[in-house]
Amino acid sequence: MKSIVVKSIVAAALTIGAVAALLAQEHPISHGTSAAIDARLVTENEFVQIYRMAIPAHARTPMHDVTPRVVV
Repeated sequence: MKSIVVKSIVAAALTIGAVAALLAQEHPISHGTSAAIDARLVTENEFVQIYRMAIPAHARTPMHDVTPRVVV
C-alpha cells in the first residue's frame, strides 16, 4: 500500500515537471512578424562604428553575430 502511494506521488511530480517544462518554452508571438529594421551607419573609424537603428515593437530580428558593443 505504501509503495503505491509513493509511486503515485512520483508520477504526479514527474507530470507536473513535464508540464512546467512545456509551458516554459518560448512560443512565437502571433503578432510579431518579421519587420524591416531601419539601420543606418552614422560614422565609423578604426575603433568604432556608430549605427542609428529603429526596431519596431514585437519585431523579430534575424540571426546575427553578436560583437562587443554598447547600446544606448
